[in-house]
Amino acid sequence: MAGVDISWKSPVFSEVVWRQAVTTHATNFVHKDRNKSLSDYQAIRQELGAAKVLVETLRPWRVELAARLDELWRAGKPQSEILISRTEFKVHAAEVANKVAAAALTVTGGYGYHRGPIERSFRDARAAIAMGPRM
Repeated sequence: MAGVDISWKSPVFSEVVWRQAVTTHATNFVHKDRNKSLSDYQAIRQELGAAKVLVETLRPWRVELAARLDELWRAGKPQSEILISRTEFKVHAAEVANKVAAAALTVTGGYGYHRGPIERSFRDARAAIAMGPRM
């Protein structure tokens, strides 16, 4: 994809955050008294499922924009022809990243606030909201 820029970072970022919350904490953290992982609880699964749906909403839009950017590049036309679509995508992707990071914090509880990938993801997602249109 010739014309791809930093706007593709948020969707990938959202998926990485979602996977971190699911694979590293929700499935590995086991309550000793009940011998159940966090992912065994319905409320946790619903929170993670909602985050996954948000992440998946980005994929078709990203693929469509990439195809349009490739067409413009091959035709020698400027990317500015789809500036509004790209900006809308960036803003939506930043909002999704923020919601997914917030869901990761909710699922992981206090653990998510410790210095680490989830805490960093939340800070980055919050910054992406402000920077989204200017990326």
